[in-house]
Amino acid sequence: MGGHRAGGVASRIAVETIEQYLAESSGESTDAVEHGAHGDQSEAAVRLRQSIFLANQKIYNQSVSDEACRGMGTTVSALYLTGATIITANVGDSPIYLLRNGEIENFYTPHTLLHERKKIPKSLEDRFSSSKLVICSDGLSGKISREEIRDLVYQNDSEAACRKLTDLANQRGGEDNITVIVVRLTSANGDSTKSLFGRIFAIPAWITSFFGAQKRS
Repeated sequence: MGGHRAGGVASRIAVETIEQYLAESSGESTDAVEHGAHGDQSEAAVRLRQSIFLANQKIYNQSVSDEACRGMGTTVSALYLTGATIITANVGDSPIYLLRNGEIENFYTPHTLLHERKKIPKSLEDRFSSSKLVICSDGLSGKISREEIRDLVYQNDSEAACRKLTDLANQRGGEDNITVIVVRLTSANGDSTKSLFGRIFAIPAWITSFFGAQKRS
């Protein structure tokens, strides 16, 4: 969280914890997950939810045990693609946008935890096969309108779009941390054994490890 002590530490803990938990629990039944299930959520959604709870606990523990980290925190915007389902999680006001057919729409609900957003039937796969998703912090969305984000993403490849969006937000003040990921979704070339989201392209190497955090120098 921009302007708060040790926000970078909190963000790193969140990213590492969520990634590790999902990797280690992907083959487990959520029956084994303490505090687990919500009847209207899939096992994958419950795993994502639990990974965020665990990250929150680790961040809190670090904040009370280390004076330098006292009061630290972070927002979370997560996108989990599993089978033909898109699961988004949001803690705070860092948005997730879906771009398709030349338009941009919110793919999140601010200040909520988790939504199992879309289950894509085969009849709708082509509608999403050229879609893009943008995950960003409010340090970017607070400086650049949705329409400007849409235009820059459509006019550039993913890496160039990330760079231009970051540069523009910095030009307009850049007071807060700026984070952006652009993901392009493609279908699996008609192979019915693979899901629509079997292939994810164009996450530039310089943004994969820390959600693309870029700070104004």
